Amino acid sequence: MTERRTGRLARVALRDVWARECPEFAPWLASPDNLEALGEAVGLRLVAPVPERRAAGCQADIVCRDVASGLPVVIEAQLGPSDHAHLGQLMAYATAFDAAAAVWLAREFRDVHREAIDRLNLHSGGGVRYYGVALEMWAVDDSLPAPRFDVVARPGDSPAPASPAAAWRPAQVRVPLAPPGRAARAR
Repeated sequence: MTERRTGRLARVALRDVWARECPEFAPWLASPDNLEALGEAVGLRLVAPVPERRAAGCQADIVCRDVASGLPVVIEAQLGPSDHAHLGQLMAYATAFDAAAAVWLAREFRDVHREAIDRLNLHSGGGVRYYGVALEMWAVDDSLPAPRFDVVARPGDSPAPASPAAAWRPAQVRVPLAPPGRAARAR
């Protein structure tokens, strides 16, 4: 029986690969091979990337096009965990560049941000499709690190409400008028 040699898979910290989002990370992501891999993960064919594109006072990390529709796609790239600032930037870039899709990459996604993307997809009326993608880097032994794009939120992931009115109905909160026992004494 022959012994097969195998390597050991190890996760590589994003900051060990790129020190800063700009000018290192966005150009790497905009390269044809990496943009193609990201596109495959989200189900889009992305071409013609322009890193650090400016419009309407905004500077998007990457603006490219979806081959199928010919429409713009904005990409917000983040080396850390998801945060409110990057969510706001993603929405502003989608508006400034009249994007058909907006892709947000982060090291990991907090539940509140994943749910925000689901809600944006639910209520955007199909105007913009939002994607949340967790980026990991992996290596085998001493190999070069390779990306793994894990789509954590995409259009169609969230359940549709029973009716449009139900989608906007606030959650019911019960607030007692008086602490227990006090109402009886007040009589």
